[in-house]
Amino acid sequence: DGGCATGFRLCSPDSRWLITAGTSQKLEDAKGRRLELSELQSSPEIKWWDLSKSEESVPPIKSVWPEAFSPDGALMASLSLGTAESKVWDLGSGSDRFTIVGRAVAFTPDSKRVVTVTGSGLVFWDSVRGDRILSIPVDDKAQVRVVAFSPDGRKLAAVDSNGTIRIWQSDRP
Repeated sequence: DGGCATGFRLCSPDSRWLITAGTSQKLEDAKGRRLELSELQSSPEIKWWDLSKSEESVPPIKSVWPEAFSPDGALMASLSLGTAESKVWDLGSGSDRFTIVGRAVAFTPDSKRVVTVTGSGLVFWDSVRGDRILSIPVDDKAQVRVVAFSPDGRKLAAVDSNGTIRIWQSDRP
């Protein structure tokens, strides 16, 4: 495995994929292979690296920011800059599967669903088809910035811009 360097934007759970955003810089991986990566800056372009081959996997993608990998390492969610949309990408093909509404993205631990934050609450989506499954109303005056699931998938935490943490619990993952 090529290994993921700490400090870069997003690394897949299996350490195969590295998504970077920003201007170019060089990195040497654990096996001594050199990669030209991107510095962490606000940039409307991401690069998608296959660390098993130490090469860029797909051409740079513009106007998105990498947000989350699915725990199974098959999908990546990105935020579309300047809009309230997120895209879910297939890592194997490099193609976008679907576009969903929302910011702040998290996948369930089983990778079957993805949650986004909208102006009116949390929305759960099917990660295969992009169908809306469930909406949870949330008073979002302070704007939820981060969402995350517990490892068993039974709890969902949301943190807003005031630092308030809200937790929802489910009987099923």
